Amino acid sequence: MNRKRILVAVAAAAVLMAAVGWRARHRLRDLLEERAESQATDSLRIDLDKAAASEQASPLKIAAEDVPWWRARSIFETGSTALPLTWSEDENVLWKTPLSGRGHSSPCVLGERVFLTTASDSEQSQHVLCVSVASGKVEWTREVHRGQFVFSNTKNSQASPTVATDGSLVFALFAVDGSVWLSALTLDGKLSWQTEVGPFVSKEGFGASPLVAGDAVIVAADNVGPSWLAAVHRSSGKILWRLPRGGGNSYATPVLRSGSPEQILLAGIETVTARRVHDGGEIWTIPGPVLSASTPAIGDGMLFVTGCTPESGISGIRLSDPPETLWNHRIKVEVPSPLYSNGLVYFTQDLGILLCVEAESGDIVWRKRLGGNAASSPVQVGSHILQCMEDGRTVILNAGRDGDVIGENSLNEGIFATPVVTQGRLLIRTTGHLYCIGDAASPES
Repeated sequence: MNRKRILVAVAAAAVLMAAVGWRARHRLRDLLEERAESQATDSLRIDLDKAAASEQASPLKIAAEDVPWWRARSIFETGSTALPLTWSEDENVLWKTPLSGRGHSSPCVLGERVFLTTASDSEQSQHVLCVSVASGKVEWTREVHRGQFVFSNTKNSQASPTVATDGSLVFALFAVDGSVWLSALTLDGKLSWQTEVGPFVSKEGFGASPLVAGDAVIVAADNVGPSWLAAVHRSSGKILWRLPRGGGNSYATPVLRSGSPEQILLAGIETVTARRVHDGGEIWTIPGPVLSASTPAIGDGMLFVTGCTPESGISGIRLSDPPETLWNHRIKVEVPSPLYSNGLVYFTQDLGILLCVEAESGDIVWRKRLGGNAASSPVQVGSHILQCMEDGRTVILNAGRDGDVIGENSLNEGIFATPVVTQGRLLIRTTGHLYCIGDAASPES
């Protein structure tokens, strides 16, 4: 009997020691991971470069018709030149320009110029190109990088960020060789400067677009490695500041909120955060989506964000002091960015459902199944909502509370980029071409 008790005691002691050893090993692993994260955070942080920040950048040279960066405009008035509601490969196409390589960036418009990016998967090269609004002629193409592409989801591309411009330079953002690089080109395609802004560890690829704010270009790089947010001087290319955002995986582009001070708003990594443009200082942080791939929309003193999981859903946040989340729907909206207009918010789910939500209450006004999948974001043109689909269709709906589908136009190639309007013309980037849509019968076209 005593021998049996001894054996049981020995066995229990062995189990206890094994458990202690297991917990010790895992605790050591956690400590090492925490230390690695802390070291990475320390290495990512770049405090405000006061000398560089004191240098004033050139003033913005942007006109009302321009679309200088991603989601700078998502509502387009048609003015005296009404866009046609019907088009096809053979109808109301003013010009159609082939685009080599592959890219999902949307058109950036400055006067008579359209700027786009593209990438060659076979040559591992990334390019910026300039197209004439009037003729569709490619004015110039500049190779910006040639190196090891980061891993990317097959639905993403190696040229997804939309370029930005301040009217003097064009800013292109690419991930290559394990880092995010910001390049500034002159309007005639010459490289002015190029800066390695920070590291990037890819899960699905890179997609955040640059944002012009004050004297800086804002760059966000949430990734499966240590994430960060940075400001780069527009004229010199010097990093003004860079701040760690912790570990996570997100793809969101920040949005600028005007005021004093100007605020950079960014969703993802379980937060929605506002920071000062000048030095990156935190203004406020509230709980937000675990993972976000869209750009928040601002309107009527509110912010509208999406999350890539049903748990994160879509949310309306009152930008009070402090901010307050007024409503949340457990609805998954991944890539398309929301659109705010006249008290209503439009959300497009990737699986092809367009929602109209009342901004203040969060009540769902209507829900339309469009068929197919969507990566493009909705835009408003005059009194209509346009939603491009991955199969090449553009669905046209009445804006507002009825949301009737009034038309559907098809092109021969898929659409992943978001269209823009300039000078009474609709620019649609497909997987292989840039289309200019307008009234072909009009003398002005």
